Amino acid sequence: MITLDLRGRDLIIIPSAESLDLSTSELLQVLFGSHLPLSIRNSMGRDKRHHFLRTQPIHFTSIESALRKQQTPFIISFDEHPALPFETALGIEPRPYQNEALTHWLAAGSAGIVVLPTGAGKTFVAATRHIYCLTRMHHIQYLQRDDLTRQRTGCIR
Repeated sequence: MITLDLRGRDLIIIPSAESLDLSTSELLQVLFGSHLPLSIRNSMGRDKRHHFLRTQPIHFTSIESALRKQQTPFIISFDEHPALPFETALGIEPRPYQNEALTHWLAAGSAGIVVLPTGAGKTFVAATRHIYCLTRMHHIQYLQRDDLTRQRTGCIR
C-alpha cells in the first residue's frame, strides 16, 4: 500500500516495503505507469535515507489521478480539504456589473476571462472569485494575456 503524506513543503509518496529496492525509474513505472505527465515525473526526487519520493504539493491531483488510473492502491495521510483558520468575507459589496461578471463566470463552470475597462474593478472581481474558490476548495489560475505582455514590452523598449 502506497501512502501520500505532507512533510515540510513536500508531498511525499511512501512506497510499500517491497518496492523500496527498485530504482527510481522502475518505482515510478510501477506506481504510475504512463499516466503521470513527464514534467511531474521529472520533478520528483528520492529521499536518500528513507527512499520515498518527494515532489511539490501542487502535483497532488495529478499524482492521485495517475495512481488511480494505474490501479495502485494508496492512502492519503492528510486532510485534503482542511478548513480555513479564518472567516472569509468581503468588506464591500460588488457593483451590479461586477456581480454580472461573477454570475457569468459561475454559469460558465467557473471558467473564463473577465474583461472590464480600466478602473472598473477587475482586481475586486478577482478577489471575490478567489474568496469563492477558497471557501469551496477550488483551484484558480491567473494568466497574463500575451497581447498585454507584448504591449508592455513595446513600451519599455
